[in-house]
Amino acid sequence: MPRPATTPQAKQFNILIGGRVAGRRRELGLSVRALERELLLAPGAMGRIERGEKSLDAGTLIALAGALAVPIGFFFDGMPRLPAAGAVVLPPGELTEELGDFLASFHRIDDEEERRQIASLIRAVADPAAP
Repeated sequence: MPRPATTPQAKQFNILIGGRVAGRRRELGLSVRALERELLLAPGAMGRIERGEKSLDAGTLIALAGALAVPIGFFFDGMPRLPAAGAVVLPPGELTEELGDFLASFHRIDDEEERRQIASLIRAVADPAAP
């Protein structure tokens, strides 16, 4: 299994975060080297961060937020949401109107036990060989 930092989603997030870092640094009139010195980063590290080539750990993100005078959420606001672990991700165009209506109706069922029973019924009908 690839390291999380090498997944396509992680690369996309690194690029988005790097762009936000670069934009904010420029707004503040800070040089790359000045920010590297403030954060005690090796020369060239900030360039890799801003290009999305370097993954950031929580400590570095917190330090960057402080140095750039932004809340930590600044780096993530408006980012695409990742599906929850175990969630089914449909390819584009697969969410039909019928499926959308079904999901909306299903989620309006308040009784947790009824939802479990309906989900069990659907699994049984979709795959009769399943236990």
